[in-house]
Amino acid sequence: MLTFNGPVPAKSVFIYRPDRREEVWRFFLYMMLHAGYVHLMFNVIVQTLVGIPLEMVHGPFRVALIYMAGILAVLVVAAAVVVGVVIVVVVVVVVVVVVVVVVVVLVVVVAVVVIGNGGGSLGTSVFDMDAFLVGSSGGVYALLAAHLANVLLVRTVVQLCVCAAL
Repeated sequence: MLTFNGPVPAKSVFIYRPDRREEVWRFFLYMMLHAGYVHLMFNVIVQTLVGIPLEMVHGPFRVALIYMAGILAVLVVAAAVVVGVVIVVVVVVVVVVVVVVVVVVLVVVVAVVVIGNGGGSLGTSVFDMDAFLVGSSGGVYALLAAHLANVLLVRTVVQLCVCAAL
């Protein structure tokens, strides 16, 4: 049952639980659960405000790829902290999405310092290895990171064009 602000549905078969890592579907479906209306609405609003403009510029496939990279980054960090065998997977994922992960971490740090919400699922999985994961905050942070990267790249291109025109 979804309430205003929690509690987390700990007995759900979809939630990511460290003690149930062998149930593979939990790695992908935890992003569908949310810990209340506030959590759900925050994710929907940010996905709408940031995701639609990104899709207009880069297309839905690239945005979906970035979004899922954020979701998987949360799981890779959680798995790497808990299970040492996954280090090989961490290396492969880091090589593929290194820029996205670095910017996502910066956004998480800003979220922890400025908003004070605990850093979402990425911060929770790094700093609290026993925590259960719900929500699509990893994807939301990835979209915010992509938007930040987009703004910085466009600013650089505009500055280069202005300098070239002078």
